Amino acid sequence: MDEENTNLDKEQEEKYLVSYHCNVCETNFSVSKSMSIFSCPYCQSKNVGKLDDLDCSDFYSLPFVDTLADAKKKYQSMVRFNPILPSIFRSKKTIHSMKKVYLPCMLYDIKVDGKISFLGADPIKNVKAVPTQIFESGFHTSFQYDNVLACEYAQVTDSMLTSINDFNYSVLSPFQEKKLKDTYIIHMNDKVEEEKQNILERVMKHSVNIVRENVNHAKKKLKDNQLKLDIQSAKKVLMPVYLLRVHYQNNDYLFLMNGHTGKANIDLVSSKKSILLFSIIVFIILFVLLVLLTFLF
Repeated sequence: MDEENTNLDKEQEEKYLVSYHCNVCETNFSVSKSMSIFSCPYCQSKNVGKLDDLDCSDFYSLPFVDTLADAKKKYQSMVRFNPILPSIFRSKKTIHSMKKVYLPCMLYDIKVDGKISFLGADPIKNVKAVPTQIFESGFHTSFQYDNVLACEYAQVTDSMLTSINDFNYSVLSPFQEKKLKDTYIIHMNDKVEEEKQNILERVMKHSVNIVRENVNHAKKKLKDNQLKLDIQSAKKVLMPVYLLRVHYQNNDYLFLMNGHTGKANIDLVSSKKSILLFSIIVFIILFVLLVLLTFLF
C-alpha cells in the first residue's frame, strides 16, 4: 500500500502544468504551476475555470530564441510611426498584454500521385468567327509535400501563421513540460479532422495548379482529376510564437512573431478619425507650401 502511495506521489510531482478554460473566448490553455499571475493568452480575461490537466506528452516543439522584450520591440517598430493607426495599438496596456505562447499545430508529410487531364485551347486574336481548336493534355504525376503546417487553434488562421512560418523543423524535439516557465500552451480545438480535410483540399488545389502550369495553351480547363493524396506522417507540434490581440470596434487584430526566427506579421486597421486628421494636416502643409511658392515666384 505504501509503495502504491509513493508511486502516486511521484506521478503527481511529475505534473508541471495546470490547465484552464477561458469563459469569455473559450480558449483552453495550460501554464506552469509556478505561474501565480496569469490571464487568458488570447483575450486577456481573468474569468477562467480549472480544467483537468491536458496531456502534451505526444507533442513536439521548437525552442524560443527571441525574448518577450525582443517581440515587444518588433511590435513597436511596426506601429510606432503609423499616423493613421488607432491609439489603442500603441498603448502601453496593449503592448504589455503580449504573451509568450506555444500554438498547437499539425505538421503533415503528404504524397500526391495519380492521373490528371486538362482541355487546352488557343483562341485566335481578333477573329471571333473562327472556332477554337481544343487539345487534351494528360499527365501522370507524383510528388511530395513535406512539413505542411496547419494551425489547430481557431483564433489564428493558417494564412496568418504561414506568413511567419520560417521554422527550422530539423530542431524539433519531444516537448518537455518541466522546461516550461513563463510560457502559455494553447490547446487544440475539437475540429482536428475538419482541419485535416481543409489541408488536403489546399494541397489538392495547389497540386492541380502546379500541373496546370505545364499545359502550354492560353486557356486550360480541368477535365479529369484522379490525383490521390496520402498522408504519410502527421506530427503534433507546439509552435513558439509571441501573440498579441487588439480588440477594436468589435473586431480582433493579431500580432504574431515567430519565437524561433523573429519573423513577424500584424493585422492593422486605420482609424477613420486618424485618417481625417492626417488628411487635414497633409492638406494644410501642401496649402502652405503652395502659398509660399506663389509668393517666391
